[in-house]
Amino acid sequence: MTTFSILTEKDGSDIEIVKQLIPVTPSDYWRKGDLVKVNNRLLRKESCWEIEFDKKTVDIEDCIQAVSIFIDDYQEALKKLHFDYDFIILIKFVITIHSFNSPIIGMEPDFIKKLAGIGGEFQIALYYDDDEDNSPNRWINDTGLDLEILH
Repeated sequence: MTTFSILTEKDGSDIEIVKQLIPVTPSDYWRKGDLVKVNNRLLRKESCWEIEFDKKTVDIEDCIQAVSIFIDDYQEALKKLHFDYDFIILIKFVITIHSFNSPIIGMEPDFIKKLAGIGGEFQIALYYDDDEDNSPNRWINDTGLDLEILH
């Protein structure tokens, strides 16, 4: 699964700027101060507008291609959001490893340059799914990589 998020810790009304510059219906969005859906006692610390790409694919290249097309379509708006309004552009790749079949994770230089051009960051979270363990705790977050592209 891949999520493309645009975040800000400023006033919650700033998310309206994203809606104006990127005329796409987000998968989810919230404003700073909104209640967290999972725990109705916690308040959001940032505003976020996000799009979730294909959950079904296990190929990171498919996810990268979808993100790359989105960046191409909205490159100028994304640059403006990051460089003019100080929004954080964050791409999260969540990879689940089944039956010890580790994926190859690679990114072409053109994609990395494109991401750097909009001031983007990415995170990779790896999870191991023990297919033979049917307990509710079978998901193990093996490692999380949080990488920032420096300009």
